[in-house]
Amino acid sequence: MSTVGQIDIQHIHEQWWKWIFSTKDGLGHPLKGNHAVKQAENGEYLLAGTLPKEEKELQQPETRQIEIPVGASIFVPIDNVLCTETEQDPTPLDACAKGDADFAEGMISARLNGKDVEPNQLIRTQPHNFSLNISQLIKGTRKDKTGNPLGQTDAAADGYCAIFKLPSLLEGKDYHELEIKARGIWVIYQITSPTQKQ
Repeated sequence: MSTVGQIDIQHIHEQWWKWIFSTKDGLGHPLKGNHAVKQAENGEYLLAGTLPKEEKELQQPETRQIEIPVGASIFVPIDNVLCTETEQDPTPLDACAKGDADFAEGMISARLNGKDVEPNQLIRTQPHNFSLNISQLIKGTRKDKTGNPLGQTDAAADGYCAIFKLPSLLEGKDYHELEIKARGIWVIYQITSPTQKQ
């Protein structure tokens, strides 16, 4: 088990995937505004990611405005990998996830207010297996090894994320700016806090 402070990284990563697959527009249609943030069972705030784009499409970042209290713990995906049971792929799930995530090393960044997050806040989740219901988005277009449409299925995830506590706003600033870059991904979160609005 990998932890940061009291946060179990793999458990919160599983919560993140289950949240995304439970939403109507979680994949392929970026969640907007405060729909792009979800409070996890232990109080951490999960930030929605985005699907990668071709480099030619990354002319400007996708920008999201969200609200999170000062001092809250934030989990934000940077480069995410998910492998599920399919009829076509015989590769073990954890090996599938690890192999793809390995390529992301050295190609990710997370900056808060123009500064890189601390090295101990940039985390590799490591491969982990769990059960995931993906029926809402898959809608029977993919099948498991028995030929049945995927619904509740075995999955494995890996990747990179940032985890940190949201500090107080800098003097003269109305929001924090969190910039995430990875393979085909460029997102800026503008984070305000309820007690510090101007």
